[in-house]
Amino acid sequence: MPTAKKMQQVEDLRQRVERATIAISVDYRGLTVSQTQALRRKLREFSVEMKVVKNTLVRLAARQAGRDDMLPIVDGPTALVLGYGDIVAPAKALTEYIRQARLPMTLRGAYAEGRVLSGDDVTDLASVPPREVLLSKIAGGLQSPLVNLMGLLNATLRDFAGLVDARATQKEGQGES
Repeated sequence: MPTAKKMQQVEDLRQRVERATIAISVDYRGLTVSQTQALRRKLREFSVEMKVVKNTLVRLAARQAGRDDMLPIVDGPTALVLGYGDIVAPAKALTEYIRQARLPMTLRGAYAEGRVLSGDDVTDLASVPPREVLLSKIAGGLQSPLVNLMGLLNATLRDFAGLVDARATQKEGQGES
C-alpha cells in the first residue's frame, strides 16, 4: 500500500506531466549538488523545471495522465526536465547549459507532442530557431512575393501614366504648330 506522501508525489507529477509540452529525461549521475542547483536556476529562467524522481512514481504518474507511451524515456536514475510552452526552448536551454558548463549528463530522450524522441533528436531540436523566428521567416516568405507584385503593378501604372503624359504633351505640341 503506497504511503500518503508517495500518493501526493504521484498526483503532483501527474499534473506536471499532463501540463508539460515536453519532458526530457536526463541521466544526472556525476553532478554535484552545486551543479544541480545551478542547472535548476538556469532552467527556471526559461520557465523550465527539473525534477529528480523515482522511476516507479513517474511511471504511475504517466499512466494516470494517459501518457503510457512516455514510459520508454524513464530508465535508470532519472531527472525530468519539464517545459510547458514552446518545446524548443527547454531543449535549447538544457543542451546549451550542459555544453557550456561541461556537465557529465546524458540526454536519454524526451516525450513531446505524443512522440518519444531519442537523445540525438533532443539535440537536433535544440538547434531549431525559436518559434517566433520561424513564424517571422514564414511571414517574410509569404510577404515577399506580394511586395514584388505590388512593385511590378506600380511600375506598370507609372509607365502607363508616363506614356499618357507624353502622348498628351505630343498632341499639345502638334496642336500649336
